[in-house]
Amino acid sequence: MAPKVSLHSVTKKQEGPMKDNPDSDTFDLDISDILQQDSDTFDLDISDILQQDNLHTDQDKLEEIVQAYQEAIKLNPDDADSYYGLGNAYRYQEELAEATQAYQEAVKLNPNYIDAYNNLGVTLKEQGRFKEAIQAYQKAIELNPEDADVYNNLGNVYRNQDQLEEAVQAYMKAIELNPDYVSAYNNLGITYRSQNQLEEARKAYLRTIELDPDYINAYYNLGLVYVDQGNLEEAIQAYEKAVELNPEDTNAYDNLKMAYFNQGNESYQQGKLEEAIQAYEEAIKLNSDDANLYYNLGVVYADQGKLDEAIQAYEEAIKLNSDDADACNNLGDVYRQQGNLDLAIELIQRAIELNPSNAEAYLNLGHVYIGQEKLEEAIQAYRQVFLIRASDDEGFKIRQSAAEALKKLGTPESMEALKDYEVTQ
Repeated sequence: MAPKVSLHSVTKKQEGPMKDNPDSDTFDLDISDILQQDSDTFDLDISDILQQDNLHTDQDKLEEIVQAYQEAIKLNPDDADSYYGLGNAYRYQEELAEATQAYQEAVKLNPNYIDAYNNLGVTLKEQGRFKEAIQAYQKAIELNPEDADVYNNLGNVYRNQDQLEEAVQAYMKAIELNPDYVSAYNNLGITYRSQNQLEEARKAYLRTIELDPDYINAYYNLGLVYVDQGNLEEAIQAYEKAVELNPEDTNAYDNLKMAYFNQGNESYQQGKLEEAIQAYEEAIKLNSDDANLYYNLGVVYADQGKLDEAIQAYEEAIKLNSDDADACNNLGDVYRQQGNLDLAIELIQRAIELNPSNAEAYLNLGHVYIGQEKLEEAIQAYRQVFLIRASDDEGFKIRQSAAEALKKLGTPESMEALKDYEVTQ
């Protein structure tokens, strides 16, 4: 039986961590399509602004900061800076509605307050109020057309709105204003990947890494692109670099595991069984709780005739997922090959209980009954294969195998059963 379909990349996480990493587009992450499957936002860090104001941003000090700004506003209700600082403190506390109101007061008092418009845009975006966020960023750009950060933030909102062409234009403008703008290149790569412009995305991520060789999200997102392009070896190298830079990044570990998993499947399909085993074992090192990895490892070992190793792998798969009908069936067939027919029957019948439409399990059951010289039971099992009538190529091969087994028996009963096979052709 061929390996199961690959676990997909995606995160879910899916680019920056599988949200392509604008800060989590991670890769998604597609991460994801996961880390991040959508954490693609590189908004201005309000902590920097608070530090500029010489404020302490420890959590236990935030309420004190809020109270200080509120007192300042009581003394001078027309001070736009106090409202701006209050908005920053509220945003730091994740009190977004209050932050929005404070920023709105700041720009009402000072219609030329660029930073307040930018932070208002950030806060509106975080609340999912994308159209209003765009208006705030556009106002900031109107006041200062040379602010690369605002263009980058505007691009993030456009991307959230799926306005990908507008997002590309905004990121390109940010890069034009600041040719070394690392996160703008990363976000541009995320957007290109969303447009399936994989080569452009790859170039954007490589430029990100050129500017900042320690930029984790870029390696993560680059890995996603390589997976999309079918370049699994390059994807593995990119994810390994992300893990090296941040060993705590579970998204990178997950994507690295999936890349090894897919590489194992690809090697198996190409007949490179030792390479497939090596890839699956690397994936298991990263996540020893994934039943699919052990299942596929068992498939390869069985194809090599390494039955003891196949048994060990299938048993581990079943231990992790006792409802895996394919693993039960395959393990039963391996035991049949070793002559342990009673255990084979038990496992294959368990597979049929879990999936009554599993034609291959009935085929294997017939083979076991032949081994036990229970010809009537074998014929009934083979006939069940024909009744399932799977229409794909694999189903055709299974029916053909059952027909050949019946012909080999050569009894009147088996010849009668062959009529069911002819009906299904």
